[in-house]
Amino acid sequence: GRRVGQLMHALCDFGCMINLFNLLPLGSLDGGQVAATLHPSLLVIGCVFGTAIVYQGEVKNPLIYLILLGGYYQVAARALGWELPRPGMVNLSPRGKAVVAAAYVGIAGALAGLMALNQARLYGPKGEAPGVATGEDSPYAAEFDRLVEELPDI
Repeated sequence: GRRVGQLMHALCDFGCMINLFNLLPLGSLDGGQVAATLHPSLLVIGCVFGTAIVYQGEVKNPLIYLILLGGYYQVAARALGWELPRPGMVNLSPRGKAVVAAAYVGIAGALAGLMALNQARLYGPKGEAPGVATGEDSPYAAEFDRLVEELPDI
């Protein structure tokens, strides 16, 4: 079967993680724009969630503080009337909002699923890592490759 290097696994995880982070409903991140389109209260939920992950120490990058400040500003500016939402965002039909929500959930689910598949291929379903130190494929790599080969081309 094909042998995929650890670097490719790391790049896959990093790319998925960065995109999932971008989907957080905070400030000017893509997730914040989606949240503002669907319902303004989702921005508040995003700020609470962002504050919780910082408080718990899940994200140690100082960039998160700037993103959170942007999220707080966006919530305050909307609540106090300093800033009005873009007309195209609030005038979206219910069907349009449903399409936006479905796309958001679909993209987030696909990214999370890809990360899970990547981890399963590297470590196996029980989390053991027989080939990580040596650079060899895990015993689950051949099964993973077989399943990927069966996927239809897009």
